Amino acid sequence: MFRKPFVVKKNNNMRNSDVKKFLNRLPPDVSELVPKKALVAHAKLSTYNGTTMNMYLVDKEPMFFDFDSEGVLFPTVYCTRLAPLSFPMLLIHEPVLRNLENGADLMLQGVVRKHELPMAQFARGDAVTISIISNGGQVVGPMVIGTALMSSQDIIANRFEGRGVQVLHIFRDLLCGYKKAIASIHFVLVVYLTAEFQFYAQCLLKCVPKEKRLDMKKTKYKKFSVFLDEVNKSEDGRIIQVRKEGKGCDVIVEVFKAHPAIRSFVVTDEVIHDEEAASTTLGPKIHEYYSITEGVLPVLRARGNYSKGQLLEGSQIRDIVTNYVKNEDLSQGNKVRLDPVLAQVTKISEESTDWNTLIQKIQNKMTKTFVLRMPDGRELVRKINMPKIVFKVESRAGNKKVTLINNLSVFGIEAKKLCHQIQVEAATSATTTSEAVNCEGPQITVLGNQVNYLGDLLMNDYGIDKKYIEGLDLGIKKKRK
Repeated sequence: MFRKPFVVKKNNNMRNSDVKKFLNRLPPDVSELVPKKALVAHAKLSTYNGTTMNMYLVDKEPMFFDFDSEGVLFPTVYCTRLAPLSFPMLLIHEPVLRNLENGADLMLQGVVRKHELPMAQFARGDAVTISIISNGGQVVGPMVIGTALMSSQDIIANRFEGRGVQVLHIFRDLLCGYKKAIASIHFVLVVYLTAEFQFYAQCLLKCVPKEKRLDMKKTKYKKFSVFLDEVNKSEDGRIIQVRKEGKGCDVIVEVFKAHPAIRSFVVTDEVIHDEEAASTTLGPKIHEYYSITEGVLPVLRARGNYSKGQLLEGSQIRDIVTNYVKNEDLSQGNKVRLDPVLAQVTKISEESTDWNTLIQKIQNKMTKTFVLRMPDGRELVRKINMPKIVFKVESRAGNKKVTLINNLSVFGIEAKKLCHQIQVEAATSATTTSEAVNCEGPQITVLGNQVNYLGDLLMNDYGIDKKYIEGLDLGIKKKRK
């Protein structure tokens, strides 16, 4: 968008009433970047291809732009420097940035999937920022501003394939030369932004027990500056010296290593284990049996000491029937002559029948039984019918799609643990409902159409056979290339 020269058609200060309307369009944490007495101006720009757009300047610094006064507001790189986590962020490796600088859109195959910074939720058309992971593993950025070509749920459903972000503004383009502030921020981003990211990801998150979950936004430390202030409230004096460099930018200039808290710290090789051992994510192993009934005992007892209620596999039943037929000399090639015992058990009126029909008739006289053996040694027994895990996709208020999962408890899967796994891996909401229609046990509600992801999760991680899952066809269909 700004790779080629653009023309500023007008640049006027906004009235107070217009400024209030403008502030109402900003996210709460972003609106704090605009001081109450700040001078807010509106500039009209025309790009090289004739596109007209609006630029909003705060105290003569370009902060936001849009294409429609009622549409989506996009931050500038300078704005994201002041509030790096206020907009959804995607991470890429440094070589991918060169393609974006040449005018390419971001292909989802180049997005880093597993990182300490989880992918935020966003809808199609929302403003999205892109940061890079340097060769040293540091997060640098945001470096790119764009518009999402698909929602975060669709990205996961499509397994990170296809065009994900249309690039609008990128570090070092001509908009960065519009004001000196933007042109001189690169090293600040590298040194200070990554320090906060690395502290949260490498220090805080790694100390959280596996059965716990840390949500910084629900604590008083959601702003890193508040945490730094708390650190310096030690009775023995300050531990660090912090200098403010503009609004929203704090710099740690010195660490007082002679402080008692630091001098008393001892590094050990102690390994601390969670009190609650991490349970395996594998699901149950399902075994299919046939329970012996009174009606088939005459055939089975002729071949062994079998009793009512005993469980047999299908192959065992076939072997028993085969031995019975051979010992009684009832085989007639691919047919079996029915003696009085077989005729009574199978209720077949003809004098002979084929092998498959004979065995199927005997199995049908028995009770189908399913034994689920859990990784922790527990066993669950289901008779006659084995319920299936059922997926349903419904629309809620605002045309939001949700995925419902029924009957997980039948397979011994704990709903709360699965919800946590979904929240971490899919970066989406997952909640439980204790009672639901046509559902045994808790029902899980997941935001978005997540059928493809959930199906893979249950089949690959939990080992649930596809024949025990219903509704896999409701997933988002991949577009043919």
